[in-house]
Amino acid sequence: MITTTETQERSADDVLRVLSARGFRIDASGDHCLAVRDDIRLALPGRGRTLPSDFLRRLEYALEAILGTGWLDGGTEPSADVERSLGEVVAVGSIRLHVVDAVVSPSADGSSWSGFLPDELTIMGTGPTREDALRDLKGATALWLGVGSDRVVLVTPTLI
Repeated sequence: MITTTETQERSADDVLRVLSARGFRIDASGDHCLAVRDDIRLALPGRGRTLPSDFLRRLEYALEAILGTGWLDGGTEPSADVERSLGEVVAVGSIRLHVVDAVVSPSADGSSWSGFLPDELTIMGTGPTREDALRDLKGATALWLGVGSDRVVLVTPTLI
């Protein structure tokens, strides 16, 4: 969720300094900088530029799950065992299952299937059959949650 507190304009230098302190390698190229950490790549306005408040709010929100709440203002990084939230977590004995709503549908020409999560549209799966698309979506969901695919249960509407 994007916070309602007003983020003020900042210089790109300030933001790049914070990202560098958080382990990003900063490479300048013309008017922009590429900030890289692990598999995260950000193309940002370069040094000496002013970043408007709406840009800063979107950037802070986009990196919140990785860098922690309030990272831009010096908030703490999330611990390595922070669990992402999605769907409902159900305990079955000592096992925690993530129960998530999913939608799968055939392509217009019927040659393949695709699936997505209505609660998190950035998680998607595809396959030549409905089952393959669900299996792919389940793997993508498990990756996003940071759990094994055996801990993910996808719930789909019944097709009639």
